[in-house]
Order: sequence, then C-alpha cells, then structure tokens
Amino acid sequence: MSWNKIESFAVSNDERYIYVGNISGQILTINLPNFDIISSAQFHVGRISAVDIHLKLPYLATRLGGWKANICKQDIQGTVKSIVDIDLRKIGDFSNNCNDCLYQNVEPIDQAIAFHSICCKLAVKNHHNQVVELEFDDSKYKIISCTDIDKNHPIVAVKYVKNSNKILVGTELGKIFLIENGNVIKVWHICNEDIHWFEHIENNIYVVASDSRQIIRLDISGQNPPLIGSQFAKDDVEHIVYDSDKCEAIASSFDRNIYAIDPISCESKRIIWKAPFKCRWVYVLKTQPNILIVQCRNGGLYKINTVTSKIISQIKDTPKGFP
Repeated sequence: MSWNKIESFAVSNDERYIYVGNISGQILTINLPNFDIISSAQFHVGRISAVDIHLKLPYLATRLGGWKANICKQDIQGTVKSIVDIDLRKIGDFSNNCNDCLYQNVEPIDQAIAFHSICCKLAVKNHHNQVVELEFDDSKYKIISCTDIDKNHPIVAVKYVKNSNKILVGTELGKIFLIENGNVIKVWHICNEDIHWFEHIENNIYVVASDSRQIIRLDISGQNPPLIGSQFAKDDVEHIVYDSDKCEAIASSFDRNIYAIDPISCESKRIIWKAPFKCRWVYVLKTQPNILIVQCRNGGLYKINTVTSKIISQIKDTPKGFP
C-alpha cells in the first residue's frame, strides 16, 4: 500500500484549489486549473476519511483516524493551517451509558462531518454515535447540542439543511434522521443499506445516495413521501452532486461508473465515465460544468471532461489496482 493514497477531497469555493486528504494524514493543496500539487501539510498520523469546505467562510474540516477531527483555516494562496483539534472520544453527552453499543470501539470510515452553510458551526459524529454540534472560532470550540441516535443504526453521514440549523443524519441500515437543537424531529426508514450522502436540489428537496444501489428523492418537509428510484448500479452508490447547469445529478458508484441521474425520477440517464477503479467522491465544477473531479479507491484523483468522457489530468502515486 502506498502512503500517498488519496482518500478524500474538497474543492475551494472559488474553485482555484482542491484540498486532498490521504492515508498518511496529509492535506495536499492542488492547483485545480493546472492539476498539480503546490503544498502539503501533515495533520495526523492516519487516514483522512473526509474533507469539508465551509460555503461562506475560509474554513476546512477533516475527519481523521483515531476518532479525531480538525478545523483548518485557508488563505488565498491555498495554504491551510490547523486551528482547532477535536477528540471525538471526549466530546458529547455521556449521561446515557452506551457500554452495550458495539460500534463505539470500532474505528469508522465515514464522512460524518459537515459545516453549517452560514455560521461557524460544525456537526460531527462522536465515539458514542451521537451528533455533536459545535460552535468554533480561530482558537477554540464549544458544544451547543448533542443528539442521541438509534444505537442500532450507526451514523454514516451528516449534512446541515441549507440556511438552517436542522441536520440530516444518514445511518447504516437505511434510516434518515432530521434533527434540530438536539432533538430528533423526523425519521424515515428508506432501505436496509448505508445512507451515504444528501445533496440539495431546491427548497425542501434533497437527493440521497445509498448502498442500496439507488437514488432517493427526499422532501424533508414531510409533505411528500420519499421517491425511491430503481436499482441502476451494480454496487454501492457512494456520493451524489447536483449540476444546476444541466439540471441533473451526478452519482459515483463502487461499480466503477459515474452516472447522470434525473433528480425528479431518480433514474439513471446515462453513464458519464467508466473509471479504472471503484469511485468514491465526486465534484462538478460550477465555473466549468463539463469538468468533473473524481476520487477512486485506487488512490487516484481524476479531472474528467464529461462531454468526451476522457481524462484531462490525473494525480496518482499508488500501485496499479486489479483490473
């Protein structure tokens, strides 16, 4: 295994930089137009399983191995500086004894970390399967709420509802929770597989990526029941993003395909790109909607032209994977 294997990434709001987390705990800054590495910073000694970018403020959050998380600050040159370290074993409300929870001693490989869309707030999963909401500044944080989630449904993903204090929570075994101010206000049981990602489409509508190999359209107001698309992928669907320019969603799958998805019917429209290995994270450029950034489980990061389905550039410093 190469210690340079890329595990996660996020793109800066101005789309000048890509911040990449690798298996050895480094954050690499990539110049997006040139697609080359311009700096690196050692943040941890283990994998960086998720990276999130604040939509309005110059902050970056990483979910690290060993039940750790970190908040960094970005500058205009793309350099990142660590400002807050969070030990996920030590934060939260432990008044409810969770000694019978099997997951508490298992290291998660999940993306359960997300910024508020406006404020200096962060939602993260702690060691006891709780959603902990934090306020932070450039030197410290404080806990503002802690929400218990069903111990039989370990948390996989969290996402703040756009311009709201509500948080969507995706779990193993297919449950979705909507929480606010430390309280669960809605629950949907969608399937029996992991819920990986929530992507905002419009108003109260989100599309959801799931290991059930399908996409779900979710109205979080509860006015309409969830619409569950057909199973189009041959393996887990990992991530989904919305291309507002084309009014379609783009989903990645472990079956090595990137799919165009109709966000209304949740059906697959076509295959955009056939990848060399299992696909995980994906991002469509807002400034160039025909350009897609894809991370694969072979440790590579790819820049794709969605019109030609060709690789424009790639960064990969790992051995060749199985065909």
